[in-house]
Amino acid sequence: MHILLVADMLASRNFQPLSLEYLSSSLRASGHTVRLADASVPTAVARTVASFQPGFIGFSATTGLHRALLAINRALKKDFRFFSVFGGPHATMHPQMLNDPDVDAICLGEGEEAIVELAGRLAAGRNPSGVRNIWFKTAGGIGRNPLRPLVRDLERLPRPDWGLVDEFPYCREFPVKVFITARGCPFACAFCQLTAYRKLYPNESFFRRRRPADVVAEIEEFRRARLLSFVFLFDDTFGVDPDWLADFCEQYGARIRVPYCVQLRADLVTDDALRRLAKSGLAQACFGLESGIERLRFQLLRKRISDVQILEAARIIKRHGVKLMTYSMLGLPGTSLSDDVATLKLNWQVKADFSDATMFQPYPKIPLADEAVRLGVYSGDPDAIPRSLKRAGPILLSDKDQRVRLMYLFPILAAHPASDRVIQALLALPLAPLYRIVLRTYEGLVRVFRVYRVSISIRVLLKIYWRYVRF
Repeated sequence: MHILLVADMLASRNFQPLSLEYLSSSLRASGHTVRLADASVPTAVARTVASFQPGFIGFSATTGLHRALLAINRALKKDFRFFSVFGGPHATMHPQMLNDPDVDAICLGEGEEAIVELAGRLAAGRNPSGVRNIWFKTAGGIGRNPLRPLVRDLERLPRPDWGLVDEFPYCREFPVKVFITARGCPFACAFCQLTAYRKLYPNESFFRRRRPADVVAEIEEFRRARLLSFVFLFDDTFGVDPDWLADFCEQYGARIRVPYCVQLRADLVTDDALRRLAKSGLAQACFGLESGIERLRFQLLRKRISDVQILEAARIIKRHGVKLMTYSMLGLPGTSLSDDVATLKLNWQVKADFSDATMFQPYPKIPLADEAVRLGVYSGDPDAIPRSLKRAGPILLSDKDQRVRLMYLFPILAAHPASDRVIQALLALPLAPLYRIVLRTYEGLVRVFRVYRVSISIRVLLKIYWRYVRF
């Protein structure tokens, strides 16, 4: 069966749709023919459908991007015959998207096993009845199949289909690649969609981890076949288990030695862990600072990490010569512009190499979205959520325009502290479009030349930059 997978490549980390690469490898192993289409160019999707003639199109939908994907599906349905399935976080947390008249089915939760079984049934002319994780339309309404258990042994999944992106040079030629060592997270922060996700599996262990040897073997296989200058290990929380981390560092350092980046949790950063990580080739560590106000982290965000722990983690990371990136959220429900400025000022104390900031978005089912509804600052409508964390969201906020401008200027102001008077003056200027372009340019230059330190041709770099600024 011909199957087309569709994702907005601009929304994928380093333009690599890793979740779809996993789906593709599972489908190919079952004998199906798979191609990828980039939803950031809707006309190109239509051309691919016309030439490839898929019988099944799978859309990977995050909240905010879901509207554009639904529009693409709607337009395609006018000219082509195919079975459409929406998966990803939005379909899982907001299954009401199946009410769209042009959506044939949705996939809740992990898709590798479900999509293979579904494709087999469709190829045989059967309906999706009994395919766990799949909800689908029937003549009498909606068929709701139950969830299947989580994939416990991640190593039995095929390697991601790295060739899926070969049609797209801005992904194929970008030498920074994404891998994962685990799925899920052992923590339950109020702003994170994984907290909502784990509630679907109350009787299962949500956090699952691969053996270090398997992760290192995968990276070795990739490096033998393809361009690789920098590795991004995109676990939500890396290195939770000190013994696992020690084993990974020993094997990675001995067998790979490609610079890499991980996402840590500040209260888990220790001198011993950073010593091992740095020795094995760690070039950058990231952690979520979230808010500059400790009380908000503890009570509103349910992330009980103190200012002292954040500052100590930053000192340890930098002491070992590892570059540091922090994540912050602005525009939290019930907060003010002064709270966001306090977040900027804590970043001054941290002195990260790059300090990123986003606007809080109330994604479906996360606890903080429910709190925003309770406070009366959010309607609860996920269709009001923008496609990017770098956009003003639907939360009712005082000084909203100034807070969005602060988000755009955040990395620069974090790296170059200014007086309150200068900050107020910059935030008062109605220059958000200019600030946004400045942010994208600054962020791209820092990532490519200061963090990744990779060589990219001017042609590919300009193509990436143009797409990056558009997003």
